[in-house]
Amino acid sequence: KGVSHQDYHADAFEGPPRLSRSIAVRLLQQSPLHAWAAHPKLGGQPVEEPEEDAQLQARLDTGSLLHMLLLGAGVAVAVVEHDSWRTNAAKDARELARSNGLLPVLAGKYYAAQATVKAIRESLAAYGIQLGAYEPEVTGLWEAEGVACKSRQDLLSLALGEILDLKVVDRINLRAFKASADRYGLDVQHAAYVEGVEAAKPALAGRVSLE
Repeated sequence: KGVSHQDYHADAFEGPPRLSRSIAVRLLQQSPLHAWAAHPKLGGQPVEEPEEDAQLQARLDTGSLLHMLLLGAGVAVAVVEHDSWRTNAAKDARELARSNGLLPVLAGKYYAAQATVKAIRESLAAYGIQLGAYEPEVTGLWEAEGVACKSRQDLLSLALGEILDLKVVDRINLRAFKASADRYGLDVQHAAYVEGVEAAKPALAGRVSLE
């Protein structure tokens, strides 16, 4: 509780560098050097994937926007009153927002995302999921076999022993989602999130679920 989005991703905690899901995935899928370079307390220079930058950034921005609107937490948004990013004025506004730690979003996309979030809330409610029963953006800090670790759950209910995690996909396709799950290390995320909650509340060991 009380840990900002910026502080979490900067690993602004006392003690040694902490292992997160994203760093663990780089370590397992790329190399120790990639993991070292990406960690803010070590190399501090994430390895870029230039051939994917534009599309990947757009997907990440959409996910961050929906995340903020749905959970009311995460990176703050700067609504840019332009139709596209093609003009110099729009590009300047985008860069200014990013330099201030904000997520730049075109006005049309922002209003469309609000409608999407309304539909998501209605769909969750139809399945009996009330977001008010969960705490948003919960940071976990623990040690596992001498390694300092951290995680940040989208939504957590210790009373229910449940973690809810928001994932955004372009379309519902089981094969594509499985490939994405493998690529982004969702199995690593599952293990880390459950371990973090069980470390905080040992009485929940073996009873924590991640949806």
